[in-house]
Amino acid sequence: MTTISEPSRELPVIDAYDLIVIGGSCTGAFAAIRAARRGLKVALIENFGFFGGTSTARLVNVWHSTWDFNAETQIIGGLSLELLETLKSRGQAIQHEVNNRNAEWIFNSAEMALELDRMIGEHSITPYLHTKVVSGISSDSRVKYVVIEDKSGRRAIQCKYAIDASGDADLLHRLGHELHIHDHIQPATTAAIVDGLASSSHKNMGEVLFGDGAPDELKKNFFWAAPVPGCSSLKSIFGTRVHNLNASNAEDLTQGEIEGRKQLRLIVDRLREKLSPKIGLAALPAGIGIRDTRHIRSRYQLTETDVLEGVEFDDAIAHGTYRVDIHAQNSSGITFKYLDGTQEIHLDGEVTHGRWRDERAQDPKFYSIPFRSLQPKGWDNILVAGRCLDADEGAFGAVRVMITCNQMGEAAGEAVALAHQTEQNSFQDLNVHALKQQMNDGGSLLQGLSDQ
Repeated sequence: MTTISEPSRELPVIDAYDLIVIGGSCTGAFAAIRAARRGLKVALIENFGFFGGTSTARLVNVWHSTWDFNAETQIIGGLSLELLETLKSRGQAIQHEVNNRNAEWIFNSAEMALELDRMIGEHSITPYLHTKVVSGISSDSRVKYVVIEDKSGRRAIQCKYAIDASGDADLLHRLGHELHIHDHIQPATTAAIVDGLASSSHKNMGEVLFGDGAPDELKKNFFWAAPVPGCSSLKSIFGTRVHNLNASNAEDLTQGEIEGRKQLRLIVDRLREKLSPKIGLAALPAGIGIRDTRHIRSRYQLTETDVLEGVEFDDAIAHGTYRVDIHAQNSSGITFKYLDGTQEIHLDGEVTHGRWRDERAQDPKFYSIPFRSLQPKGWDNILVAGRCLDADEGAFGAVRVMITCNQMGEAAGEAVALAHQTEQNSFQDLNVHALKQQMNDGGSLLQGLSDQ
């Protein structure tokens, strides 16, 4: 490969913050809000032109259950519920029965983006939109400056702490931290909003798309759909699958975006052919929906066994019940493993029911994520939040969903605030009991843990 030398330059330091959050998804936004509520000066850096990430820019408008597996006790609260209840009061979110593990909440993505603007503005968080993190400057296991690139050029921002909520661990990647990518990268999905499908059932659309005569390009796909609250004629559809895509590679990501839209064209054309010629493509996402890329090396890697056995970690900072969900790499298959020992394998429109373990007298009611899995090895003032946490393939298949990642964001924001207040040199030295109490004071629901 031919190389050139880039001339060195002096970078303007445009501001200094207690905390810089990289990534303005709900995970990153919630981290910023939690820290700002504790009085910290916070900056929030986002690549797109609005906040919300997968739930807004990528049009995935479903959040999973906030309850334990038996739908007896609510285990997730905080900013997720605060935001959803606000949308519900405006008629822009629907809450299903609490025992609906697949989709307790469905919301209008555009309305959520507007609410996030309001929340971030009310907390005096400094937003940097259309902004990429290109580098970091560090010394003694601490990041000191985050280097950004935006319409104004290349600039630096000073920070005391940083939270990498980029999904792809972008800051840590540029700092040279050791990262890993799963051998089996779950496929990406390009969503869309379509007009004219309001009366069509999920099952009917799936049969139409993948039944006899379906294009070969769609036979490895899996379909589901959701209404768009406030827009009665619209539906969000999720039927594309881009396999073998490493979205942390620039060339792969470009080709994946194009492939996802190509599949979407086939889907919309087939729906028009089989259901109605009046079906209209109303909106495309700002980017393909990415399930899996880089992961940090942390103080503890969360495992599939931890999740399925419901291990109660002393330093747990998040709960979940979403199943272990593994999308096959080269077929239409999906394997679901549940906390009660049951299993489903979806393949080519057929569902096979079974068990991944024998029946027991008592099953776990939820699983937990330890604070250690958000702490990158070798860094004293950086945390991660969201899907770049350290987890093996099975555990990640469960904890990657937004309702769980949001809690990681809130935990990271509160951890920074507590470290700042108590002048801790490293997150490893943080009083985790005090952190969990601070999270509960802010609306989280961490009851049921071993030390509570």
